[in-house]
Amino acid sequence: HVFRVYLTGGFKRPRELTWITGVTMAVITVAFGVTGYSLPWDQVGYWAVKIVSGVPAAIPVIGDFMVELLRGGESVGQSTLT
Repeated sequence: HVFRVYLTGGFKRPRELTWITGVTMAVITVAFGVTGYSLPWDQVGYWAVKIVSGVPAAIPVIGDFMVELLRGGESVGQSTLT
């Protein structure tokens, strides 16, 4: 659906708000999936959080701050869940 809308130009005026809303909902859905993955707090959840929360480190200047904000500290631990 996203590719069809993109290829047909369905994101252009007057439908840009619809496009932005759809992209935002997609990002939120992925975020729910990632945070839900960590809830059992087993090895799979721990490493999923460790890897996904480390992705923003590649962003220059603010990456390290974002990683620390996502993890709730310098490392993945109990504060990551709260």
